[in-house]
Amino acid sequence: MRTVEKKKGFTLIEIIISIALLVLLAAFSIFKYGEVQEKSKQKLDIASAATFAETVGLLMTDDDTIGKSIKEIQSNDAKILEYVQEPFEGKSRLYQGLFKAEIDKNGKITVTSSSGEKMYPKKDIGKKTTETNDHSKD
Repeated sequence: MRTVEKKKGFTLIEIIISIALLVLLAAFSIFKYGEVQEKSKQKLDIASAATFAETVGLLMTDDDTIGKSIKEIQSNDAKILEYVQEPFEGKSRLYQGLFKAEIDKNGKITVTSSSGEKMYPKKDIGKKTTETNDHSKD
C-alpha cells in the first residue's frame, strides 16, 4: 500500500491573499501619513506666524519711528530680514506664500498668508483658545 506524503508550505491562493492584505495596509498607511504630514505643516506655519508677529513687535519697539509709520509689512522686507535668517513662508497647502503683517492703530499685529488666510492671532488646530498679541504703546 502506498502512503501519500503530506507536503509542507503555503498554497498559491494563500500567498496571493497575504500579499493583497499587505498592499491594502501599505496604501492606507501612506494615505494617513500624508494627512499627518499636512497637519504638521499647518501647525508649523501657525507657529511661524506667531514668531513673525513677535519679530514685527521687536521691530516696532526697537525703532519707534518705524512702529508709527508701518501699517503693513511683508516677511521678506529688508527690515525684517535684519532680525531673521530667511523670510517667513508657508509650508502647507493652506498657508502658501510669504507672510504679511498688518498693524492697526492700537498696535495689534495680524498675520495673514499671501492667499489672505488669517494666521495670527488664530485658534490653533485642535484647540479652542485664541492667542492674541497686543504691542500697543501706552
